[in-house]
This record gives sequence, C-alpha cells and structure tokens, in this order.
Amino acid sequence: MALHPHQSSELIAVRLRVHTPAEAEYYRHGDVRNFVLRQLASS
Repeated sequence: MALHPHQSSELIAVRLRVHTPAEAEYYRHGDVRNFVLRQLASS
C-alpha cells in the first residue's frame, strides 16, 4: 500500500528479486530479524 501526502492510499503491485541464498532464507523467515531470532533460539 502506498500512502500519499494527503492521506489517501492505493494498492500497488511490486516484484521481489532474490539474489543470494541468504536473501532467500530471510524472505522465507519473513525478514532478517525473524531469521536471526530463530537462529539464536535454536542454538
């Protein structure tokens, strides 16, 4: 969703490019923070 200066909004379509295996893992976990937290919890 894009927010405009006058508080209106619109839905926009975007594409995601994953370039590395690490980026794929981050995406699979939701984001880098979730990935790191899961790694810390499992060790």
